[in-house]
Amino acid sequence: MGIYARLAKLHPKQCCIVCAEPSHHVVCQSCEYEFGVQEHRCLSCALPLNQPLDYCGNCLRTSPSFHRAFTLYDYEGVVAYLIKKMKYEARLSVAQFFAEKMTKKIDEIQASGHHYDAIIPMPLHTKRLRERGYNQVVELLRDLNKKGAPDTMSVQRVKQTAPMTDLSLAQRKKEIKGAFSLAEPLAHKRILLVDDVMTSGSSLNELAKIILKQSPAVICCDVLTLSRAQLSESQT
Repeated sequence: MGIYARLAKLHPKQCCIVCAEPSHHVVCQSCEYEFGVQEHRCLSCALPLNQPLDYCGNCLRTSPSFHRAFTLYDYEGVVAYLIKKMKYEARLSVAQFFAEKMTKKIDEIQASGHHYDAIIPMPLHTKRLRERGYNQVVELLRDLNKKGAPDTMSVQRVKQTAPMTDLSLAQRKKEIKGAFSLAEPLAHKRILLVDDVMTSGSSLNELAKIILKQSPAVICCDVLTLSRAQLSESQT
């Protein structure tokens, strides 16, 4: 290979979607350094913890239906910007960028002793799916197809819920109730539910509750999200 061919391989072929600087990927390394990453989190809901505890106060008072929660990033700054681009502007190049991160995280979780028989992405209602044209959570799991496709058939979203961004915790719980249905009881023992953002956890909690209630074979239902947000004081 000649010197010009080698230089061409080193030259960035696109611009960072965040800062517009030349980049080898859709997000440059400088912007990726700004991702909010907290290592110490509540084992039950993945909220960041400021003290050397295993669980937050809310989970000690009322634990969610799912058993363990994992997340990659805090939903803020650059991460929040990218997720909105992916979710509402059909920037699937962002989903492709994050898909590699999600697959790596799933590999790390399973290597630590958490093995799953099925990985289920948060389903969209058919009307929302037609409007958007894709399920962004399925796109985040696109790289899993090399190792085993995620299960997109066992759970359906049968209720079209209103956007929950501005809803309080009580309103979210009411809105999501009855939103999911199983085609039949799941035969898997250990399940990992996946979503892009968890804020109150109402959607994932309702999904886990339905699965555990209708599938006696399931003994563990964990969750993984790309990011973890927090309710504002006005929403609690």
